[in-house]
Amino acid sequence: MLYIDENLEIYKILKSQGLNIGSLSDVNSRYEILKIGVLNLMPLKADAEFQFSSIFVNSKRNIEITWLKLDSYNAKNTSKEYMDRFYKSWKDCEFDGIIITGAPLEFVHYEDVFYWKELCELFDVVKKNKIPVFSICWGAFAMIYHFYKINKIISKEKIFGVFNFNILDNQNKLFKEINSVNMPISRHCLLNWNVIKSNRDIKILAESENGIGLAINDHNFVYSFNHIEYEKDRLKKEYLRDLTENKSISIPKNYFVNNDPNNDIIYSWKESQNILLNWANDIKL
Repeated sequence: MLYIDENLEIYKILKSQGLNIGSLSDVNSRYEILKIGVLNLMPLKADAEFQFSSIFVNSKRNIEITWLKLDSYNAKNTSKEYMDRFYKSWKDCEFDGIIITGAPLEFVHYEDVFYWKELCELFDVVKKNKIPVFSICWGAFAMIYHFYKINKIISKEKIFGVFNFNILDNQNKLFKEINSVNMPISRHCLLNWNVIKSNRDIKILAESENGIGLAINDHNFVYSFNHIEYEKDRLKKEYLRDLTENKSISIPKNYFVNNDPNNDIIYSWKESQNILLNWANDIKL
């Protein structure tokens, strides 16, 4: 069962669908509860809450999600009242595993991110305490830079669409009962494949012509450079948003039937979202 704050809109949505969800007041100490913290750096907080909750509600474990924030972080698109009510400082929480989301900061130097110092502090704390981490998109790029000083490379065009990744280690528990890995990509940056490959501390688990999809290291860190958490219509929303703002944007590849925005969406990465469930299922309490 998934446990989240009953006052969140996503709680009401999942409850109305008859899914296995409970409120934080329902948490019973008699049962083993896996505490997952989600450091939500995405601009649209409620959307990310929906994405992760919709995935973890399908877990066979009892999971309690706490939405985390940095003390030095000020949300631009979410009210302070909302953040104070539903988010907690990571320094005030105990968690068995943590997810670090992406953020729209590809064109900003890491050291120029106003909360970079505190984020690095968090990175060092989870490493010291051996807390499992699942980092996503910019969150993964940031961790790689902090620990290995491997910088991102800005691509000439936005990498946008859903792409298939070759699994390099079928025995890894992240791929349990997963036959094919497809992941949505929506970013302007990538990493030097050869530099990552030459680093003995990093093991690449999935790759494609668009770069590395998934990697791990010996510190219980998972680096997911793409957005497997995205809901079905997320790329469509981003595509229409950019069109409205008169930005140069291509139709997301391998996403619409016959690559036609007027057609249905091909939800080919739903099975790949089980990577998050497999990660959580493997966390030892």
